[in-house]
Amino acid sequence: MQIAMLAVGDELVDGRFVDTNSQTLARSLARIGHTLREIRVVRDEPGAMRLALDDLGARHEHLFVSGGLGITRDDLTRAVVADWLGEGLVEDSIGVEAIKTKLEERGGRFTEELRGHALRPGSSTGIPNFTGLALGFSAHHAVLAVTVHVLPGVPHELVPMCDWVVGRLQTGMRRQRLLRVQDLTERDVEQRLRTVTIPAEVTLGLVALSGPIELSLTRYDGDEAGLDALAEEVSALFEAHLVGVDTTLERRIAQQLTQRGETLATAESCTGGLLASLITDVPGSSVFFLEGVVSYANASKIARLGVAAETLERFGAVSPQTVGEMAQGVRLALGADWSVATSGIAGPTGGTASKPVGRVYFAVAGPSGTTHDERTWAGRTREVVKRHAAAHALLLLSRAIAAAE
Repeated sequence: MQIAMLAVGDELVDGRFVDTNSQTLARSLARIGHTLREIRVVRDEPGAMRLALDDLGARHEHLFVSGGLGITRDDLTRAVVADWLGEGLVEDSIGVEAIKTKLEERGGRFTEELRGHALRPGSSTGIPNFTGLALGFSAHHAVLAVTVHVLPGVPHELVPMCDWVVGRLQTGMRRQRLLRVQDLTERDVEQRLRTVTIPAEVTLGLVALSGPIELSLTRYDGDEAGLDALAEEVSALFEAHLVGVDTTLERRIAQQLTQRGETLATAESCTGGLLASLITDVPGSSVFFLEGVVSYANASKIARLGVAAETLERFGAVSPQTVGEMAQGVRLALGADWSVATSGIAGPTGGTASKPVGRVYFAVAGPSGTTHDERTWAGRTREVVKRHAAAHALLLLSRAIAAAE
């Protein structure tokens, strides 16, 4: 099934906001065995929107459109799509009643201008908005033989509406396994993959991220057993570097700690809370995660984490000694079973000959003691260093927990 996405909005083209809706659609489609083939982003301009509708509509069976369904002057999607279909807009009476009900529940007041949220092309069917006011709709273009599904651009409104539409599409035969590999370069991964024969029916994808490298194995013939066997063979190539299949480090840590009934705390300097953010992205993380301390200043390291002033004076804030005391201090202060700490020089300034920009020190404290590690990501931006450091800290923690089992 050929499916495309058209995201509408000046703010997306200008870079003020990132289009996450296409990612939402791609993931929703993958769950039922389909692939998003193409993504297009255009401004809130009728001409640009019409050209994109013509082009994408001519080459796809389903076209999802997000954005521009509000009632302000730049919300043009309803009118443009209706004109593209050769139709006028009609008011969806059920949609109007739904808007009134939501406003009553929220203590709001219905005004006549809000009826604009319930306008749709005459031949279309409405898509319920479960969290917001703007009604979505689906319609079929008779000439191009494409079905268009128009959704709001607000992500928290689009997500359930997208799942509602996708759930009504026919399930395909696409099957995929996603492997994540840590602490290897893209070249290292490619060289190891050369030792495995990838069947012609399988598509191999490789994406190098700021952290784990993602390998995707995809096949369309429905042979799930064959795909699992191949995923197992590929996994064996990476041993300790393998994060897992169809999982992430943070999910793996959540599973490890939950199964053991143990708790975790973090102490971060250079990663600035990113490590704690990744951990708490996992639903249910409150079961094992106690607290994350972002201790940037030396005074904070002393007061909050119990780092000795002498350690800071002698070795500096960015040192194995300091990061070790950070990990031990937060574990002791919070009574956690495990803790992980980071301290480094994310850049672009602050480096020295012995501690260059990109150097990060790590410590993991657990029931059996404290382990240390260090990495240097030279020539990387501040953001990339932070992301690499957070990912590596998670890997060290997961390995330490596994070693204690």
